[in-house]
Amino acid sequence: MMNFTSAVSIPTRSLNISEVRDKLTELAERTHYRFEQFRIIRQDKPLARIVSDEYMLALEQLMEANPALAETLAIMMDAEAMQAIRQGEKEIAEGNLLPIETILADQQV
Repeated sequence: MMNFTSAVSIPTRSLNISEVRDKLTELAERTHYRFEQFRIIRQDKPLARIVSDEYMLALEQLMEANPALAETLAIMMDAEAMQAIRQGEKEIAEGNLLPIETILADQQV
């Protein structure tokens, strides 16, 4: 069984999608036997990753055991939610805040 902690610290090598296409079998074997990880890119933009099945199983078990972690990851993968969070952080930093009384008054019908 893989040592999950050591797999997390393995650097991820970025490869162009055309290189991945040519070397997929080799990359899959390196991922499985040597726990290497690869980021697939196209025009310098990340598209996907190749990680071992054991790595993914460990991540799935971790999320099952920690529902809050699974919820956090789901939010982080939601571009619209992350944009709203960033906007809120920016407004807080700029001091654009509403008094709690205003918020509560708006909620009362």
